[in-house]
Formats: sequence, structure tokens, C-alpha cells
Amino acid sequence: MKANKSSDFHKGSARQHGDYEQRPVAVWSKNWIIGRWFALLFLFFFVFVVDAHCFFLLRRYNPEDTVHGLLIMGFGNLVGFVFLAAQAQELKEDSKTAVDVPWWCYGLTSYRSN
Repeated sequence: MKANKSSDFHKGSARQHGDYEQRPVAVWSKNWIIGRWFALLFLFFFVFVVDAHCFFLLRRYNPEDTVHGLLIMGFGNLVGFVFLAAQAQELKEDSKTAVDVPWWCYGLTSYRSN
């Protein structure tokens, strides 16, 4: 019972200060958004380079297990690219809150919300 009174007290205090039911929104700086895009692109190309080298090594030293190796690499790529796509989606949403971000930071959106 006492917890409810305390909770009501804090709600009233928040209403007086105008802070009731407002959530803070993270605002990212322009440089941070650009850096995150570069890191994401680096990881994307890194996966391709590692795949190319793994395929070369697989064909050179163990050609009889090529199909098995490609299945393992494909599963790893599926997991990796799903993660990178989720990060790109989050980054696209974060770039909408930043100011003076270059046009290529907005991903595939055709608009910018102000």
C-alpha cells in the first residue's frame, strides 16, 4: 500500500515538471553515424574476402569436401548477413535523428523525417 502512495507521489512530481511519460531519444552525431556506416561496410566486405580465401583453401587442400565446406560457409554467411542487415536497419533509423548527415547515410529511404 505504501509503495502505491510513493508511486503516485512521484507521478505528481513528474507532472509538475513536465517530464511525465516522455522518453529520452538518443541523438547521434553526424561523425558517429558516418563511422558506423564505414564499419558496417568494412564488415560486409570482410565477410566476402574471408569467404573467397576459405573457398580457395578448401579447393586447394581438401577438394573432396567442397560441398560440405560450402554448406558450412553458406550457413555462416546466412547468420552473418542477417546480423549485418539488422545493424543496417538500426543504423538507418538512427540516422534519421542526426543533423547534417550525408544523403548516403539514409539507406534506401526516399525521405527524411524532420
